Amino acid sequence: MGGEVNIPNNVSDKSRAIFAGGFYPSPAQTNIVNSVNVKTRGNAADYGDLSASRGGTSACATITHIYMGGGYIAPGRSDIIDFKSFESGANFVDFGNLTVARSNSGGGGDKTRGIFGGGYSGSGRSNVIDYITYASQGNATDFGDRSGPVYDSFSVSSPTRVIWANGDYDGTISNVIEYVTTQSTGNVTDFGDTLAAANSSGGVGSSSVRGMWGGGSTPTLLNTIQYVTMASTGNATDFGDLTVARNEPAGASNTTRLIVAGGYDGSRVNTIDYVEIATTGNAVDFGDLTYEPTAFQGATASHGGLQG
Repeated sequence: MGGEVNIPNNVSDKSRAIFAGGFYPSPAQTNIVNSVNVKTRGNAADYGDLSASRGGTSACATITHIYMGGGYIAPGRSDIIDFKSFESGANFVDFGNLTVARSNSGGGGDKTRGIFGGGYSGSGRSNVIDYITYASQGNATDFGDRSGPVYDSFSVSSPTRVIWANGDYDGTISNVIEYVTTQSTGNVTDFGDTLAAANSSGGVGSSSVRGMWGGGSTPTLLNTIQYVTMASTGNATDFGDLTVARNEPAGASNTTRLIVAGGYDGSRVNTIDYVEIATTGNAVDFGDLTYEPTAFQGATASHGGLQG
């Protein structure tokens, strides 16, 4: 593999992507945390632990910290929100609790507010959207509702919006894209449609302009990478392809590059791909995670929601 080798424990905080948790090995949950340098290429390194082993978490981030919300902890769903500094290899610590314990929701936000929307509560799919104010450690507050009870719906962030797409609405997979204005409260507004109805997508990231995602299931495994222009509304556009079709990967981005990690392509993979956000084209190999997770999440301190 070409390119520079990462030294993840010595990178600037805004260059660091953190991936955490997931199901590994199936069906167990894990507390593993990995770190890579988004600006280079190379393999991930271990970078502390979640406060509890769980899969199906959601993530949001500020310029200093990453926050993980919810997930599955056997035998049920969790309302845990924990967080850690991008600059520290220490473990995640408690922040507060979601309004509803759930897994497989989508998280996003801007510089001051993190939002979690939808998910699976154990008794059924959820339409709940709640939010946290990063500066005030504590429990989440009700924000509004998704267009229906939905889980396995991913999200991307602009400086003003959190946008969700695809997902399983009461047993029917969807091509819906919908959004909220991050600094308001209320229910979602329709944005447009993805290229196909799908769930278990992921590999998400954004610049201040484009929101992107890759993979998923129709239920056929997808290698498609798609994007939207987040300040407008409209349907998704094809960007290119992942190196391998898979579902339940995780993604993270800085201002210029999206990396897509892990997932399931018939077996669990530790593959990391990347693309340059301002272009279109197929993904290129980046390196490998230290483990082979599904249903996990990643974030950076320089994603699109922080660039306003």
